[in-house]
Amino acid sequence: IRHARHLNPDLHVIARCAHLRDAQALRNAGANVVAAGEAEVGVALAEVVTAGDERACSVAAEHRESIRRSLYNGPIVPKVGSKSRAYKSYLGK
Repeated sequence: IRHARHLNPDLHVIARCAHLRDAQALRNAGANVVAAGEAEVGVALAEVVTAGDERACSVAAEHRESIRRSLYNGPIVPKVGSKSRAYKSYLGK
């Protein structure tokens, strides 16, 4: 990731790891977005468990993001303060 950033600082890097314990290292290396398989399986299982609830779609989406924040110890979206064009594009700026 660092080498890719060196070659192209505006590159939008999306990384995947198997375990949550590796997600922060990928963020620290410069990944804009990190998805950990372990966390996403947890989110999917939580959706199955709560599927019987008659919640509105927006409430379900908020619940999903709450689970992700809890699992990842923070948001999985790009780090605030990134100056790359890719990050600004991600934010719609």
